[in-house]
Amino acid sequence: MPGFRHDGRPGAFRTRLRAIVTYAVRDHLRRRAAGDDRLLAELEDLGSELNARWDAEHDRHVLRGLMHLARPEFTKPTRRAFLTTPVDGRRPRSRPNSA
Repeated sequence: MPGFRHDGRPGAFRTRLRAIVTYAVRDHLRRRAAGDDRLLAELEDLGSELNARWDAEHDRHVLRGLMHLARPEFTKPTRRAFLTTPVDGRRPRSRPNSA
C-alpha cells in the first residue's frame, strides 16, 4: 500500500485495509446498482459482527504464521500444550508435586 505510513497505533494497518475493502465494495455495489446499505453499514461499523469476524480471521492467520516460524524451536509436546491451552481455551492438566 504505497501511501500507508504506520503510526505505531495497534491495528492501524488492519483499519486502513478494512477501509480500502469497504470503499471497494461500496464502489462495486454502486456500479451494479444493487447497493445493500446493511452490508455497507456493517463494513463501516468497527463494532459489527462482520468486523469482529474479520479481526478473528486476521488473528488466526498471524498465529498460524508465527507457529510455523516457531515450530523448530519447540518440542511436539510443548507445541501441543500451547495449542490446547491458550489457543483452544482448555485448562492445562495439573501435575503432581515433585517435592
